[in-house]
Order: sequence, then structure tokens, then C-alpha cells
Amino acid sequence: MNLLREAIANSCDEDGWASLSNVGKIINNQSSFDSKNYGYTKLGDLVRVIDIFETRLSEKSFTNVYPKQKEQSKKMKVI
Repeated sequence: MNLLREAIANSCDEDGWASLSNVGKIINNQSSFDSKNYGYTKLGDLVRVIDIFETRLSEKSFTNVYPKQKEQSKKMKVI
């Protein structure tokens, strides 16, 4: 999980979206990570089911996946 988070953080744009292909390259350079070990044939399929990430498809091709870490909601302190 940390590897995915860091790869997305290191390759995201100013809005927090990262190209999944860049994320995959970073992960492959740092480890022997394989999404098949988690039951998914594609990295995009794995990222889509992890609830700390949101994803969108490219508007041009509808095949390129862009993940982003979900915003953490700020908890209000009750006094």
C-alpha cells in the first residue's frame, strides 16, 4: 500500500492525478511488485478496488487510468 501511495505522490500533477503507466514504472523500478499476487491481472484493476484511491479514465482514450489519493475528511472536534 505504501509503495502505491508513494508512487502516486511522486508522479502526480498539481491536482493529485497520476498516470498509471508512470506509477507502474516507479513501482517496477523499486520492487518486484505484481498485481497478480493480489488477484488482479492489471495494476489499474487493483488500484480501482483500494478505497484510499479514486480513479478516472483519460478523456481522450477512455483506457488510460489516472489514480489519485482520496482526500481525507477533516474530523470535527466536538466540545
